[in-house]
Amino acid sequence: IAMPQALLDLEGARPYATSARIDTLVRRFWFAASVLMLLMLVLSSMLLHRRKRVWRKACLCGQQVLVSPDAGPAVIGLMRSHIVVPAWLLQASAVQQQCAIAHERSHLDARDPQLVALALVLLMLMPWNPLLWWQFHRARRAIEVDCDARVLLSGHDLGSYCETLIQVGQRRELDIAIEVPGDELSSV
Repeated sequence: IAMPQALLDLEGARPYATSARIDTLVRRFWFAASVLMLLMLVLSSMLLHRRKRVWRKACLCGQQVLVSPDAGPAVIGLMRSHIVVPAWLLQASAVQQQCAIAHERSHLDARDPQLVALALVLLMLMPWNPLLWWQFHRARRAIEVDCDARVLLSGHDLGSYCETLIQVGQRRELDIAIEVPGDELSSV
């Protein structure tokens, strides 16, 4: 088979050389950012473990939960995950309790904590990548939407479930506003 002549003569070309100093600087920045993110994750884990020591165990809607004065509803833990509920949820209506527990149970059944952990490992390996951060936030939102769909498909009433989500959101905003000193909402 006859081969066409090369369009460019590359015999005299020299290989592209990058500055070793810039390469070293970029590698060091990448390593430092990854180590910093790892340290932040370890510190967050330690602080959560410290807070968890004062949480009490309870049974809510037939599910073993940890009761926190200010955290939750949420799922914590990677290997042995637990549902955490705020103390105010114990005084909520039975329907709201059922909806909140069903939501968190759905996260456990779908192994969402492990998926988030995997995404955090990827972020730790490439913390400089803005598209990866964007995808992480999109994945977190998709996890919540998927969880809501699973809860509703399991037979929970749409109106009650929505009211529960609104109540949880309002309580979180109120808790955040109370924690921030000097905030105009803290006087509510």
